[in-house]
Amino acid sequence: MLGRGAFIREAAAFAGLMACSGCRTGGESSACYSVSILGDTHFDAEPASVYHSEFLRKYGKDEGQWWRPAEFARNAQMWAGPSRRILEASGRIAGKDTRFVLQLGDLIQGDCADAATHTRMLRECVDYMSAVYPKGLRFVTVCGNHDIRDGVDPMGNDQAAAESYRAYMGGRTTYGFREGPDLFVVMDFNRGREDAEEVKRILRENEDVRYTFLVTHGGVFPFDVGTRRWFYLGAPEDDALRREMRALFARRNAIVLCGHTHHLEFKEAEFPEGRLVEFTMNTVYGGAKGVPNPAEPLVLREGPAAYGDTDWVRGSPEVTALFGEYRPHMRRYLAAKGVGHAVMRVSDEGVAFEYYGHDAVVPTKTWFVARR
Repeated sequence: MLGRGAFIREAAAFAGLMACSGCRTGGESSACYSVSILGDTHFDAEPASVYHSEFLRKYGKDEGQWWRPAEFARNAQMWAGPSRRILEASGRIAGKDTRFVLQLGDLIQGDCADAATHTRMLRECVDYMSAVYPKGLRFVTVCGNHDIRDGVDPMGNDQAAAESYRAYMGGRTTYGFREGPDLFVVMDFNRGREDAEEVKRILRENEDVRYTFLVTHGGVFPFDVGTRRWFYLGAPEDDALRREMRALFARRNAIVLCGHTHHLEFKEAEFPEGRLVEFTMNTVYGGAKGVPNPAEPLVLREGPAAYGDTDWVRGSPEVTALFGEYRPHMRRYLAAKGVGHAVMRVSDEGVAFEYYGHDAVVPTKTWFVARR
C-alpha cells in the first residue's frame, strides 16, 4: 500500500501552493482552475438486450465470443450502482473553478452491431453523465477503442462503428482547444498516423501556452502489461513517427491524460528534449474475475526501475528494446489497481492530480507536477 507519510507530504505541499495562488477562493481566474476527470466507464445496462440484442442475435452462439457477454455482465453490475455513485460523487465536488468534465475514452462498451443502437448508447450515456454535473458544465470525451467497436471482429479490434461515433460527436475526433493560458490537444489514438499532421499543426499554432495537455485514450508510453504495443503510435510500423512525436511532446514538457489500461498509473520522464508526464485514470469498477477494483490504490509496481519489469516485457526481445527507449529516462513511476474519479488542479505553481477512490469526496492520493 502507499506510504501514508509520503501522501501527507505531497498533499501538504500542494495545499500550500494552491493556497498561495488563490485557486480555491473565487473560481474566476482563467489561469487557475480545475477539471473533473473520469477514466474508462464502459457505459452499459442490464439486461444485455438493451444495447446488445443485435450482437447477441448475430454472434451470441459463437464460442469464440464467450468473453463479450462476460464484459456485458461486468458492465451491468457496475452500472447497477457503483459506477453511478462514483459519477455522482464527481459531480458533487465540481466547484466554481471547474471548467469542464474530461472523460478519457471507452465512454461506452460498444458491441451493438447496429448503427442506430450504437448512437442511442452514446446519446443516453452522455445525457446521463452530463446530468450529474452542474448545469452547463462542458463534457469532453476522447475516442477510445470501445467507442467505435461494432462487434464484428472476434478479437474486438474492429472500428466498424467509427462513422456512428464521429457523426454523433460532430465529425472531428482529433482537435485542440484553449482553456485560459493552456492548450488541450484531444488525440484519437485509433487514428494516430492519420491525424499526426493535425496534432503537429495544433502544437505549431499554439506555441504561446503555459501548459500543453495531451488527451488520448491510449497513452504515449508503452504499456508493461497486456498488449504492450496498444498505445499512441505503438505499432512497429509507426516507430519512426512515434519517436518524432515523442520528442515533439517532450519539447513542450507535455502532460498526458489517458485511460485504456483499467489501472492507475503515474509516469514522469526526463528526455533530452524535455519532460513528459502521464497520468492514467480508471473508472471501471469491476476488476479481474468480477472482483471490484479497490478505492485505496493497491500498488503493483513503483519506482523508475520497476517500469517494464514484467513478464510481458521480459518475454520479448523486441518489446524489451522498446522499453529501453523509455526506462533510462523515467524519474517517477507508479502502477496500481484502483478505481474512482479525479480532479486536476492547474495554477502557475504547477498541476496536481487528485485521485478519489470509489465515491470519495476527499482525495485518496495526490500527485503534484511543479511548473518548469
